Amino acid sequence: MRTSIGKTLLLTVLTALAAGGTLAMAAPAAAPGLAQVAPALFQDLHWRLIGPFRGGRVLAVSGVPQHPQRFYFGAVDGGVWRSDDAGRTWRPIFDAEPVGSIGALAVAPSIPM
Repeated sequence: MRTSIGKTLLLTVLTALAAGGTLAMAAPAAAPGLAQVAPALFQDLHWRLIGPFRGGRVLAVSGVPQHPQRFYFGAVDGGVWRSDDAGRTWRPIFDAEPVGSIGALAVAPSIPM
């Protein structure tokens, strides 16, 4: 008799702990200090192409401190691209060069093109 009461009590406690853990996992509380973002803020966002078409993998990136909206990137398969509007549009600036790939990129501070 004593063994069955102990088993019943143990089974009841384990069931209560499992149910409590499941409830806690089902509805996690928001972390303190994190702002909640309303989904309505994203309803007008639509996917758009913001980089070069078929730009490939990017290996080198550089910016120009004097022009905070200007960026350059070098593609692994060749080519250097430039953006003057913080990456909204890009144009190739290295198409005429006989280079197979770009491994590094730097902008001279004396001539920040």
